Amino acid sequence: MKIERSRNVGAENCEECRDREPWDKTIAAVARQLAAHGVTWPAFVIMHGHDRRYAEALGAENFDRSHYIVAVDEEGKKAKDASVFDRKDGSFVGVTSVINGSAFHRGRSSCERCSR
Repeated sequence: MKIERSRNVGAENCEECRDREPWDKTIAAVARQLAAHGVTWPAFVIMHGHDRRYAEALGAENFDRSHYIVAVDEEGKKAKDASVFDRKDGSFVGVTSVINGSAFHRGRSSCERCSR
């Protein structure tokens, strides 16, 4: 499974990125949760919430202040047919919701696999 950052995530002048944990640690935590929940989709990209290409996301009004992860196809475009997360549009969610497990469990924040 490949998890990358978009080119503007981690830019020196980005306050949102500077305030996060080191990106390697964040990506490792995302990878652990995806694997723990049996996700087999091959490629994901972490993007800024202010990227308006994904303004239709569930809770998009909150994405201005965060980052989210998108299942992508071979060309790096959003894979609309990916049903990875337990959401109406299962192809992308906030990074924090993947790390805490809520992206996989509607109405619950975690499960046995999340707490490992």
